[in-house]
Amino acid sequence: ITASNNGVCINTAGVRYSIQPVIGATSYRWEVPAAGTIVSGQGSLSIVVNWGASYVDSNIRVYAVNGTCESDVPASFRVRVLPCIDAVNDSGQVNGYTGNANLLNILVNDTIDGVVTQQGSVRIRIVTPPSNPNIVVDTTTGVVGVLPGTPAGNYSFVYSICDTLGLGVCDTAIVTITVTPPAIVAVGNAGTVNGYVGNPSLLNVLPNDSLNGAVVVPAQVRISIVTPPAAGISLD
Repeated sequence: ITASNNGVCINTAGVRYSIQPVIGATSYRWEVPAAGTIVSGQGSLSIVVNWGASYVDSNIRVYAVNGTCESDVPASFRVRVLPCIDAVNDSGQVNGYTGNANLLNILVNDTIDGVVTQQGSVRIRIVTPPSNPNIVVDTTTGVVGVLPGTPAGNYSFVYSICDTLGLGVCDTAIVTITVTPPAIVAVGNAGTVNGYVGNPSLLNVLPNDSLNGAVVVPAQVRISIVTPPAAGISLD
């Protein structure tokens, strides 16, 4: 027996099964599991079957018939009507300075038998770990988080979702995370001083600068001299 589709999902219609002619046979009697319905072809070399909403791991059988006699041993074909699992790629963007413990959930666009997956309806497994350990994946809930202080860059990982019945039906997808740097704004400064007496603490360049929208804390930034000052002017 041959099939038009060896990988059959539940509620799949129009699957054809065929057999080569048997010498002396005038017709053929087909048997299918209870979850299937023969919609055409009974008695012929091929049938069309609609599969219902039940999982199947059983055999289709066909007997060669001649008058009132039929073959003692049928031809058989193992049919596995299984869950249809579809894992869909995900992507997200986050400010690496603040991070986000709940950036996205990998399950919200995945489906099993056409229904959006929920926690517990599939098993989540990490196939290729995140390319940065600051990307955290909860394989129970599907939540993906990014820890604060993650360097800017593009990171990814591969996961799979599998059925919970032990049927071995799985699908994989890729998650891509874009980590952006925090906004840093340096604002110009100006000051006046008597050059004869000088002033070792004329001004501080940081109070009007900002990091991620907040006033800069000295420990959070590095100060670099781009254009050196004139002689007699120093910057700590």
